Amino acid sequence: MASSTYIQAAKAIEAFASDLPGPYGYERSIKITSAGINQHRFLISFPAVALSYGVDLSRLLDQLCIPAEANVDSLLSHRDIIHLGVESSASGCVCKLYGESAALMRQLWDQSADATGLEKPQGSQNSQDLGPSNTSSNLTTVHRALKWKLGSQSLIYSDYDWLPANDAAQLLAHIQHYANDFLSVVEALLSKVSCPVSDLHLLRVSEVEQGRLSLDLNLYDSGLTVQALIEVLDGSAPSALANSVEADRQVLASIASEALGHIAAGVGRDGDLFLSVYYGAQERGDFS
Repeated sequence: MASSTYIQAAKAIEAFASDLPGPYGYERSIKITSAGINQHRFLISFPAVALSYGVDLSRLLDQLCIPAEANVDSLLSHRDIIHLGVESSASGCVCKLYGESAALMRQLWDQSADATGLEKPQGSQNSQDLGPSNTSSNLTTVHRALKWKLGSQSLIYSDYDWLPANDAAQLLAHIQHYANDFLSVVEALLSKVSCPVSDLHLLRVSEVEQGRLSLDLNLYDSGLTVQALIEVLDGSAPSALANSVEADRQVLASIASEALGHIAAGVGRDGDLFLSVYYGAQERGDFS
């Protein structure tokens, strides 16, 4: 059951989203760990330009008790998409604020060869006042996130770095290097996709202080549903997650027909393996 703090935070984010001056994205997800499957998590996404039309993001962040040291202006500087998320877990309710450089991602995506040599535009460097970074000098950061637990003044800083993946071999090499426990899962999924591998995109996610290291693979263009992932997990789930997959089949079955979106997989900040499954992204709201 979701905690009362999660319910309050979720309602605040949903009310904020409904007041946006245009459409926004709404995306649900589940997180599979050795402890089970967590369904109480979602993201909303909207263009940063909305902040120029009187959208009061600061008020929402105050409602979500963002720690005083958070430098939101630095996080969102030169970003064009903003994501807000919340999740409930046994350790508490966690809120998330992301700044995404979508234009930079499109530039990188269009490259036909190794994109790591591209010069980073102003604002894409990880500034000292935002917090520590785990980004290698030859990687380009396309998202940055602040995450905090309600009731705590501690901030978590997450870097999302572009990994070029122009074919299956290159993509699987990244999986093997950063999230080897999920190599067979991703390899099986790639055998099912209906688009070129170069139409997908892959990010490395790191948290220098917490020790998280994982990958995020966007599969929305793959034409797959969550059912394809369920079939793959039946034979390829890492042993640490296999019991949760088996015990919570009803949860997986309830979303089987949804479009398969991002999968995030690797080692979480608690040192344990996890697999997050984002699915069924929707457009909500309008220009009225």
